[in-house]
Amino acid sequence: MFWNYLTIIYICWETITDMKTHIIALLLLIGGVLNLFGENLHNFFNRYNFSFITEDTGLPHNFINDIYKDTQGYIWVATNNGIGRYNGYQFIHYNSQSHSIRLKNDYVHKVCEDKFQRLWIGSEEGIDLIDLKHYTQIDTDKELPAELKSLASNYIASIYRDKQDNLWISTDKNLWYLELGVNGQIKDYYKLKKDTESPIHAVIDLQEYICAGIDNHVCRIEKGSNHLLKTSMVSELLKPFSEDWRILCMETDGELLWIGTNRGLFKYNHTRQSLKRYRYSNHRPGMLSQAYITGVKLTSKGDVIVSTLNGLNVYNRDTDTFTYIRQNNEMPDKSLNCNFINCLLTDNENIWVGTEIGGINLLTPNCLQTYVWQYNYLRETSLSPNPVNAISEDKDGNLWVGTVEGGLNKKSKGSDEFIHYTFDQNNPTSISNNSIRGILIDSENHLWAYTWGVGINELNLNIPHNQTFQRHIREDSIGLEGDFLSSACEDTMNNGLWFGTTRGLHFYHKKTKRFTRVLFDRSDNEFDAVGSIIIDRKKRLWMGTSEGVFIMDLHSFSISSAQFSYTYLKHKLTEPTSLQLEKINCIIEDHNGTIWLGANGNGLYQLAEENGTQFTFHNYTRKDGLPNNTIIGIVEDKTGHLWMSTNHGIAQLDTQTMTFTNYTKEDGLPNNQFYWNASYYSPQNNLLYFGTINGLVAFTPDIAKTKKQDAKVKLTSISVAGTMVYPPADGKTPCAVTNLHTIRLHEKDHGFSIEFSTLNYGNCNRVKYAYRLKNYENEWTETLPGEHTARYNFVPSGKYVFQVRATDEKGHWSDKITEVKVTITPYFYKSWWFYLLLAILITVGSYYFYQWKISLYRQQKKQLEKEVAQRTHELELQNKQLEIMARHVEEVTEEKIAFFTNITHEFRTPVTLINGPIQRALDESHEPEVKKQLQIAERNSNYLLSLVNELMDFRKLDADKVVLNKTNENFIRLIQNILMPFEVFAHERNINIITYFRLCTPFWIFDVEYMRKAIINLISNAVKFTPDYGKISLYVASLTDKDNHTWLFIDIKDTGNGIVPEDIERIFERFYQSKKSIKYPVYGQSSTGIGLFLCKKIILCTEATSMQETIPSKELSSEYYYLWKKVSPKPNQKKKNMSRMNIHFPFLPMETRKRKPSSLLKIMQICVLIFVPFSKTIIN
Repeated sequence: MFWNYLTIIYICWETITDMKTHIIALLLLIGGVLNLFGENLHNFFNRYNFSFITEDTGLPHNFINDIYKDTQGYIWVATNNGIGRYNGYQFIHYNSQSHSIRLKNDYVHKVCEDKFQRLWIGSEEGIDLIDLKHYTQIDTDKELPAELKSLASNYIASIYRDKQDNLWISTDKNLWYLELGVNGQIKDYYKLKKDTESPIHAVIDLQEYICAGIDNHVCRIEKGSNHLLKTSMVSELLKPFSEDWRILCMETDGELLWIGTNRGLFKYNHTRQSLKRYRYSNHRPGMLSQAYITGVKLTSKGDVIVSTLNGLNVYNRDTDTFTYIRQNNEMPDKSLNCNFINCLLTDNENIWVGTEIGGINLLTPNCLQTYVWQYNYLRETSLSPNPVNAISEDKDGNLWVGTVEGGLNKKSKGSDEFIHYTFDQNNPTSISNNSIRGILIDSENHLWAYTWGVGINELNLNIPHNQTFQRHIREDSIGLEGDFLSSACEDTMNNGLWFGTTRGLHFYHKKTKRFTRVLFDRSDNEFDAVGSIIIDRKKRLWMGTSEGVFIMDLHSFSISSAQFSYTYLKHKLTEPTSLQLEKINCIIEDHNGTIWLGANGNGLYQLAEENGTQFTFHNYTRKDGLPNNTIIGIVEDKTGHLWMSTNHGIAQLDTQTMTFTNYTKEDGLPNNQFYWNASYYSPQNNLLYFGTINGLVAFTPDIAKTKKQDAKVKLTSISVAGTMVYPPADGKTPCAVTNLHTIRLHEKDHGFSIEFSTLNYGNCNRVKYAYRLKNYENEWTETLPGEHTARYNFVPSGKYVFQVRATDEKGHWSDKITEVKVTITPYFYKSWWFYLLLAILITVGSYYFYQWKISLYRQQKKQLEKEVAQRTHELELQNKQLEIMARHVEEVTEEKIAFFTNITHEFRTPVTLINGPIQRALDESHEPEVKKQLQIAERNSNYLLSLVNELMDFRKLDADKVVLNKTNENFIRLIQNILMPFEVFAHERNINIITYFRLCTPFWIFDVEYMRKAIINLISNAVKFTPDYGKISLYVASLTDKDNHTWLFIDIKDTGNGIVPEDIERIFERFYQSKKSIKYPVYGQSSTGIGLFLCKKIILCTEATSMQETIPSKELSSEYYYLWKKVSPKPNQKKKNMSRMNIHFPFLPMETRKRKPSSLLKIMQICVLIFVPFSKTIIN
């Protein structure tokens, strides 16, 4: 094809001399070359995603000499600045300046791992060894025998591990063979007899022997004697082509041996004994990109990849040709970043390309086999420019594509060329606008292309090659009120079409060719645009708008009637009571009749249940596996899977398992951003079409790799307090991080972090992880895609288990969990042995302290006993002295009392002598005024006599020598006689004395003298403490109890201030006088403090046995003192049959008004209650 194309160009060039024609021919030639490049690229390398690992992403150096993958899955890169271990995210560097492992030289040529997990590193100054089990450096001087000392410090060109797990090491002039023992020691060694002219780069297992490229020969190598290697020709076919012919690399491919040289590529079939040479050419297709071959590798699918110093090649077995790719600045993300390739590594289908200045070019296979159509200004039949936002297919299999500002495109079935339909202002039958919003092909094979701004265009597809559009615009169409359309669907039941516009919903009736605007209730027409319209199998129209979803029953719709039934779901579909408005971009009904709705920011909705106008939805968002919560378009393939375009790639939903598989640019999509509702599934071609912001993409859903991969997570490094721990630093990790079972840390380390990876190179940034520190946290922490570090700070001491799991690049979670124990040692004062030691010390200390305290106690006890004995003796002496003094005081007191009594007795005689003359003067006097004064004198003399007698009685009461003389007396007359002398004092101070009598009889049995003394003292106190203009009340009444006993009740009250509470307990003490009571002087009276004492003694002399104080109820607001005398009556006792006497002294009546404590007035209330039950004979 290419040569035919060149022939046509050549003829044009030779037959036409016009310069303009020459330029056209040259452009055609360039276009042909670009087209060929595009075809070659599409054949193989278009299936790959290109990513670049350079110094900017952590690579030690951009000059790559070798790429190697160890048994743990890590990638080791040999550079001009040491080596780097790559885990998919970052590198760990080792060079001549590193601390944990220090290489001999930074120019590393080759790395290789032996059977015992030791990494052999060949540099310009010899060999370095790293133990990959512990990531420690092995001393090669001790490891290698003396005969190999030169090898340890010589120039190393290559290292190869054969099938027997022995090593072949090439230096600048020789080849060494090292046999390893069962423990990894060098059991034997061999080398070539003669030095070579150039370093040996190619050593490989071929059948049962080793094949090596030695200078310009391909030799078979075997062991000989004296530690020498024997060489022989592999085949006569592989004779040297020239003196400067050098073998650079070799690769076995079944019965084939690929030999890469500086003069091209050779394919040797050792079974058929055939040889073919492949050359390079810049102008012939199917040739190599360059003759200097630097690497030949096979992928897991058997593709042969050949690297050169000018591009990357792939072998096509069917055509026996090569396709190559080079650096292309116009397509930087789909080509190499450097053509100078030094080394090559294939890992399954991944291709690692090591370059001279571009670092590593990593090619990872796409999951989707995509077909992309984009605008190409060199091709008139390419897709129109700008984003694609409308896709449909007619019954003939023609694809119709609408673009933004690019018009309508038609791709005929079986063709790759597009026919363009654009607006022509001079042609009224052209399309009305180049901004196509959507395409609808109805059941009558009419195409309706509705635009954003200039109405609708109708094209009859039943007419072959028809290009005449009938326009329906607002100015010319009856009922069409908006030219900005966004959605449409066909309604076969009502023989019309529904269109969604910025002016609401419109119905087009095909028979009348008229539009009708369908209005909802006034408050329901506030949405800005209609995003999607469909009609389900129940003949309901679903309309997704910018403010909710309308569900309209088409059975109730009539063109002539404006009435119809509908349901409006305005707010979030799963939370209808919320205030969040729901914006729906797309709606679809699957083959099972399930309604699916794509929301703007709220993910995917599934109609789960409906009951009349009640709808229940399930919601799926990013947390369920979606790549993005904005769904732009939804289509269903033939298997029932849903495909959704989002703002970040495409998501596939398996409706059986409800699991999502996501595809992005890394999987073969040209872009991650798609356009509104630009999605279509072609059942005829089994292709999914999606419109992107830069063209159209299609792929077959059957080839999508949806198989779940079990991603195994490996721990890649550990950092403590921000510093990476290189094992076995400080004993924290006894072996390589990947092989760890326990991480031992100390509480003083404060924080640590663990890095991990699935080693899924090329897709690491799409993998998500979930981790937790068991026994410290229960919930899993899920990372964002690309994050690969777990960080912990200030974890308390203890034993934990770190767990981590991952997804594959499609977002499917693996069931495999990687675990490692984490032991955090506490500070010594928090350890169990410290607590045990502390407990022992406390126990021993307590024991010795106890013994010391016992000893001290005993000493103190002896001393105390001694002091007690001495003190007891002193007290005995003091007691004896006190007894003597007490007897002396008692004798003196008795003498004083006797003297006091004698003096008192002597007072009686003069008082009696005074009384006599007063009495005679009363008898002889007839002057009323004189008589009145004499009577006062008589009363006072009698009162003085009574005081003298009272003093005498005080002595008797104090000595308990009182004998009561009980007689039957008139109690009322006694009270009157007692009150008579007090009335004069009361009258002078305007005190009102009121008496109340309620007696069954005035006669009662009592001791007159002692009763008189008690009442006189009480009334005297009342007069003394009652202020001027006050009142004294005396109540006397007879009471009968439930046993029919009669009692005498006496109550004396006054309006004084009362007694303060602290004095109440002491008022009955002898000689006690309150210092806080307010007194009012009475002529001839003074306080002695024995009045109430005498009252109490009188009561006690009546054989009182108890005294009780009670607090009155709140209503009385008083406190009372009770003195009780209980007498067991003697049977048949007459006149003196007194069973009980009860004297009641109430004090401190409180005012009911509330005042401050300092100004609180008290009303003194003194009551004397005497209850005397009488037998009936006495009363009578």
